[in-house]
Amino acid sequence: MTRPAAESGNGPRSHISARTRKGIELIPLDHVIYFIADHKYVTLRHEDGEVLLDEPLKALEDEFGDRFVRIHRNALVAR
Repeated sequence: MTRPAAESGNGPRSHISARTRKGIELIPLDHVIYFIADHKYVTLRHEDGEVLLDEPLKALEDEFGDRFVRIHRNALVAR
């Protein structure tokens, strides 16, 4: 995962990083369609597929609340 903006000092993140079989994938926030939480993991659906994140949905909502809206207790959808 990339560090939250407050820790990195570089302003808000423009990409989400996910560890996949291909290595680290960087997904631009503009390509994210939704986040769905399922127990410990969050599925990020984007224009080119899906990846699993090990980051709480609440943390994503806190950081990107202006770009995503919570439509259910386990879902954030792009505005």
